[in-house]
Amino acid sequence: MSDSADEKTSAGSDVEASGGDREDRYTLRPGELEWVFNSALRWNTLRLKLLTALQGSLALPRGEDQDASSEDELVDDLKATLTNIIIMQTRVNEQDKKLVASLGQAQRRGLLKPMEAEAEDAHNWAESIAQAYRHIEERASTSED
Repeated sequence: MSDSADEKTSAGSDVEASGGDREDRYTLRPGELEWVFNSALRWNTLRLKLLTALQGSLALPRGEDQDASSEDELVDDLKATLTNIIIMQTRVNEQDKKLVASLGQAQRRGLLKPMEAEAEDAHNWAESIAQAYRHIEERASTSED
């Protein structure tokens, strides 16, 4: 079986074990909602760090063949776009923290019911997690050689 097929099988198994698959619907149990949103928050926190690092790393390339005015404009546009995204991501992360805390409280008090989502969306999400893990594992093994 190929690596991609292994990832899909593994991701599919994780999805089925985690919530339950009914035809084209996937049921998330109440405790899983907190986990899903907390996982997304962790990804978004990393994304914010990467966006900030990217913004800080932008520099104008200088050289004889460079058109300084177009390079300045491109870097300015990138920095402005990154600034806006960083501001928005920071605000989203703050709200996500509140959401995760509230979901945890609601789950402990029995206030949440199972929630349905598209099965394909759940599988795609699980596959993206498996692919990210595999990528990091491959990078670690190639850097050790």
